[in-house]
Amino acid sequence: KADLGRPPAAEPADFGPPSTAPPEPAAARCVSWYRTAHYPSEPVFVPRPGATAEDDGVVLSVMLDGEARASYLLVLNATTMRTMATAYSPVVMPADFHGEWFSEDI
Repeated sequence: KADLGRPPAAEPADFGPPSTAPPEPAAARCVSWYRTAHYPSEPVFVPRPGATAEDDGVVLSVMLDGEARASYLLVLNATTMRTMATAYSPVVMPADFHGEWFSEDI
């Protein structure tokens, strides 16, 4: 399992009803990518041509670097969630719908 933009938790969190994703084996490992003050847009998985494993490819996400106040494209290895490349944009790109979080009282 991979997770982008959330610090690894000591215990798995309960995020409500199960998703449509296939169940994971009990021994599945969770890898994540996290950097303080960096905020992801909705990540997109791009499979490697000819891939045979379900996580063989890259994860792309437009990120907001809150410290530099700049946007960049983040390219992660989907298996390890390690950074493969970053490309900063000359303009700040607004967050998309899935990158915005609001408090319950709005």
